Order: sequence, then structure tokens, then C-alpha cells
Amino acid sequence: MKVPNSDISLTFSNYGALLYQTDVSLCLLEGMSDLFAMAVRQKGNGFFNSNSAPAFRLKAGHAVNALRGLGLFMSMYGYYGVDFDIFSDQDGHVGVGLVGK
Repeated sequence: MKVPNSDISLTFSNYGALLYQTDVSLCLLEGMSDLFAMAVRQKGNGFFNSNSAPAFRLKAGHAVNALRGLGLFMSMYGYYGVDFDIFSDQDGHVGVGLVGK
């Protein structure tokens, strides 16, 4: 799925159980909150410094558009647990993620 007005595309796989819309919305809000905090600390669109999930070359701008695309995808097709890959037109494969698993 191409995220509108961005250079980000998402691919989805390993669909899981149906999730509550409220739970997904809270996860997206938490993700956006973490991104804002990181941007303030780093003063810009820097790379994630993560020791947990693979961050690849994921920048804050990539993550913002990925979260936006994830919310759009789920609002259109259903709120399911899912794995996803994040691709940038300019930078290639920049990250992975999962929801509800």
C-alpha cells in the first residue's frame, strides 16, 4: 500500500486476530508520542537508536508516514493483527513492524 502524499509504501503479511479499534488507535497515538519525543531530543529527522525491534534505516519521517499508512489501511480493511514492512522510494527497505502480536 502506498501511503498518500509520501514516499512510503507498506506491505502487510501474517494477518492475525481481529483487534479492537480503540486498542489500535491507542497504539498509533503512543507511537506518534514517542516520535515527537525523539524528534525533540534529536532536534530533527534523525535515525532511531533502537536496541529492540530492527530499526534498519528508519528515520522519524519514515515512521510518521508508516503510522499514518497503518491507520489508514486498518480503517479501510479492518483492525487485524499484522506484520508490516516499510519501504521508502528513496531509501529502500527501511523498517519492519507488527501490531497485535
